[in-house]
Amino acid sequence: MVYLEFIDWDRRTPVDIFHFLKAQDGWIDEAEDSQVLNVGRHKGLGAKPAYLCGWRIRDLGRIDEWETYFKSVAGKTDYAELAALQGLDFVRCGLYDELIYAPLADDCVHFIEYFDGYGSATDDELRTHFERRNATLSGATLACLFRRVGLLGPQDGDIAIWTCPDLASIEPIARARHEGSNFAPLRVGVYRNAGQELM
Repeated sequence: MVYLEFIDWDRRTPVDIFHFLKAQDGWIDEAEDSQVLNVGRHKGLGAKPAYLCGWRIRDLGRIDEWETYFKSVAGKTDYAELAALQGLDFVRCGLYDELIYAPLADDCVHFIEYFDGYGSATDDELRTHFERRNATLSGATLACLFRRVGLLGPQDGDIAIWTCPDLASIEPIARARHEGSNFAPLRVGVYRNAGQELM
């Protein structure tokens, strides 16, 4: 399961501080949580959010444990986490099943499609649809496919992430037509790994 944070830059936070906080590297605990995604919108291309940060968790019980920690004395004095909570604008968050996942390389551009997976489609149908698209595209490779858990995420919140070696390689996937597809993108964005993006 992936807990996905949709983050924007709160303009009241100086940009240098925001850049420092967006890594959220003070929280990484490989024994319990691993950061599987941390990307920023590149060159302002496409829809918001400005940043997506995803954490692989074992189940919803892990969020109960986060809550217990943040209410504890240790949590109330965890200045790195308190700074992140105050300096990053967590617009919304969602829970996702991980249907396909490969780490996103720093030297790639990521084309993210936000779509509605429709409740009637099975995970296998969704995976098969995107694997078929992947086989027909040149210059783009399907890296991630995340399916929202029920309605625990934003509308049109299912996510496909394609990696491309450069911006020029995005053009065929950006121009693709999706007539008759139940999984056509409703909005898209161009991203790079956090720290590689240009705002």
